[in-house]
Amino acid sequence: MEIGELTGKTILVEMTFKNSAGETVEQQQLFGRVFDTGPQGILLMLDEGREFALPPHTRHLTPAEPRDYVIDPGSRTVRPDFIATWAVTRRE
Repeated sequence: MEIGELTGKTILVEMTFKNSAGETVEQQQLFGRVFDTGPQGILLMLDEGREFALPPHTRHLTPAEPRDYVIDPGSRTVRPDFIATWAVTRRE
């Protein structure tokens, strides 16, 4: 998929933050619609009205299964077009 084809698509972003020992210290989920793409990245407008940028490539994106995904445990479900999964190791 070309990056420009993402405009208008929805993405569920799942981020796992790890410490330098590789232990999970935090997990976050974000959901939004792609409103722009280019060398600056994949720009999402999140549900709460703020912008979020992903790097300008598609290698961390996978097509989402056509089903509801629960985010904000027990309070909200979404049906994304793609899922972006990231593991981030924090420096200490």
